[in-house]
Amino acid sequence: MPFRRMASRAIYNPSPLWHKSRMRLEHWLNRRAVTPKELAEKLGVDLSTIYRYLDGTRRPAWPVLQRLEAITKGAVQASDFFQKGKAA
Repeated sequence: MPFRRMASRAIYNPSPLWHKSRMRLEHWLNRRAVTPKELAEKLGVDLSTIYRYLDGTRRPAWPVLQRLEAITKGAVQASDFFQKGKAA
């Protein structure tokens, strides 16, 4: 388990299961110069939802994943949001 030290106390710092997809989405946004607000409008979700995808606290629903895959032309795929060998 990853821990980090802070003020002489160990704090558990879990890594999200979908870390790979989070980085892919962030990378795609940066490379294409698309803002999270623009992506939220294209996907039909709230801006806060995009930030939750980016920080790993939420995964997109299947219909959103399909739209995301279409918008990014396959650069960010639905399968990226699930870790191999683990149930979601």
